Amino acid sequence: MEMLVGSEDFEIRIFQDEEVVSEVTETGPVVGLAGIRGTRYGYALANGTIGVYDRNQRVWRVKSKNTVSAIVGFDLDADGEPELISGWTQGRVEVRSDRSGEVVFKDNLNQAVSAIVKADYRKDGNQQIIVCGASGEVRAYLPADSELNGNLMDANVELDKLHDLTQQQAELQMELRNLTENMKAAASGSSQAGLIPTNTRTTTRIEVSRQDRCVYLAVRTSSEEARVRSLVVFADQIFEGESHVAHETAAGQELRVRLAPQKDVAVTLAINALVGGRGSSAYHVFEIEAQLPKFAMYAKATAEDGPEPLSYVRFKVGERGPQVKAWANNAFSPEVVPEPDSPKLSSLRLISMRTGRRLTLLLEGGVVTLGTDDMELAGDLVQDLCQSLQVGELESEADFAQEMGAFQQVLQRVDELNAVRLKMTVDMADSSNIVKQLVIRAEDARMLGEMVAMRKTYTQLHALNQDLIGEYRKRTYNHDQLLEALKEVNHMIQKAARLRVGHAKGRIVAACRAAIKSNSIHALFKIIQSGKE
Repeated sequence: MEMLVGSEDFEIRIFQDEEVVSEVTETGPVVGLAGIRGTRYGYALANGTIGVYDRNQRVWRVKSKNTVSAIVGFDLDADGEPELISGWTQGRVEVRSDRSGEVVFKDNLNQAVSAIVKADYRKDGNQQIIVCGASGEVRAYLPADSELNGNLMDANVELDKLHDLTQQQAELQMELRNLTENMKAAASGSSQAGLIPTNTRTTTRIEVSRQDRCVYLAVRTSSEEARVRSLVVFADQIFEGESHVAHETAAGQELRVRLAPQKDVAVTLAINALVGGRGSSAYHVFEIEAQLPKFAMYAKATAEDGPEPLSYVRFKVGERGPQVKAWANNAFSPEVVPEPDSPKLSSLRLISMRTGRRLTLLLEGGVVTLGTDDMELAGDLVQDLCQSLQVGELESEADFAQEMGAFQQVLQRVDELNAVRLKMTVDMADSSNIVKQLVIRAEDARMLGEMVAMRKTYTQLHALNQDLIGEYRKRTYNHDQLLEALKEVNHMIQKAARLRVGHAKGRIVAACRAAIKSNSIHALFKIIQSGKE
C-alpha cells in the first residue's frame, strides 16, 4: 500500500510506509490528487494546471487561466478505463482521457464547482458522478451506455474540433505556399530577402554569468547570412507563464535568453527559433531542444568568495570515479566542471548565484564529500548522484551544525507549545465544570423565583463564557504554532533521510520519530549525523 501526498512546496510524493519512494516537482502548490488506475493518478495545481502522472513520469498536462476546484477519477464513457474529471471555479466540468488529455465530455454550471463525488445515489448498486455547485446546484451524471463505444462528444464539441482542423489546414497551406516560392527563388538564383543557405543549422549552449547571477541560453546559426530574429522558449518551472519570447530589433547570428530558475530542476527547453536573411520579412522556424542542467545556477568559486562550508555529507561510491565525472558534466553547466574531457574528477568548488552560499565536491579514495551549509541541497545532490549511478543502497555520515542548532530550538519550541496546550486543556476543563454548576444554579434560582440571584448567576456565566472564548482563541493560535513547528520537525527528518538511499532512508525516518517520541535529543542528533541509533 502506498500513499500519495501533495504539498504547498510544489512537491508530489509517494510514500511506502515511512519512506519516500518517488517524488516530482511541479510548477505550483498542489490542490488536488485523484487515483485513476494502477500507478496512474491525476493532479491539480493552484495555478490552473491539471494533468496525469504514471508514478514519476508525466503523461500529459494542460493549463487554464481559471482555478480547478475538484478532481476525481471515474469511467464516465464506459470504455473500461477511468477518465480524469475536473470541476472549475467558473462552473466548467471537464472529462479528459487519462491517456491523452483529450476532452471527451464537458458541461457548465451556473456557479463555481465546489466538489465532485462518486456515490450510488440511485441505489442500484452502481456509482454515479455528483457535481456540487458553490450556491447549491447539484448535477448527477450516469455512465454512458455501452453502445456509445466511449464517445461522449456532442455536436458542439465536434464542430469545435472541425474548426480547429480547418484552421490548421489554412496554416499548413500558407506555409507550403511560402516554401514553394522560396524554392523557386533559390532555383533561379535570386537574392530575395528571407532566403537563408539550405545547409543552415542552429546550435545551443548554456552560459553561466556570475555578474548577472543567471545563466543564458544562446542560440546561434551556422551561417552569417542567417539571422536569429526571435526565440520562443517553452519550459515549465522556469518562466511564470511557462513560456518566454525574446527578440532583437537588429537581428544577429546569435540571440540569448536570460534564465534564472528559482529551484534546482532539470528542464528540457523547447525552442522555436525564427531565422531569416538580412532584412527579411518572412522567417524559417527551427524547432530545437536544449537541456538545462539541474544545478545550472552554480558558478566557479574564487578565493574572494570566502571560506569553504564547514557542514558536509560523506559517503562511499567505490570505483565509480568516471561515472561521478559523467554525472557532474550533466548536472552542472559544462564550463564549471574542470577538464570536462578528463575521465576523473577530484574536486569542484562552486558558489550559488541565488544565495551566495559555497558548495564543494571532493572525491578521494572512492569517498565523496559534499560540502554545503544547506542540508536540503545536500539531499538533492545525493539523490541525483545516486540515481545517475543507479545506486540502490547508500549509507552516509553528515555534520550540519548550524541547521542542527536551529533544529534544537524548534524542538524546544515544540515542548513549550505542548506544555502550554496541556495547561490550557486543564484550565478549559475546569472552566467547563464551573459553567455546568452555574447553569444548574441559575435554573434553580429561576424555579424558586429568585430573579436577582438568577440574573447575578447569568452575569457570571456570561463573563465566564467570554473568558472561554478568549481561551479558545489562544488555544487555536497555540495549535497553529504547534502545527507549524511539527511541520519543521518532519521537514528536518525528511532532509536527513534524503542524505541516504534505500533501506537506510526508511530506517532513519523510523529511528528519528522514535527518538522524538522518547524525548531523546542526543540520540536524535546522533541518528541524523551517522544514520544509526
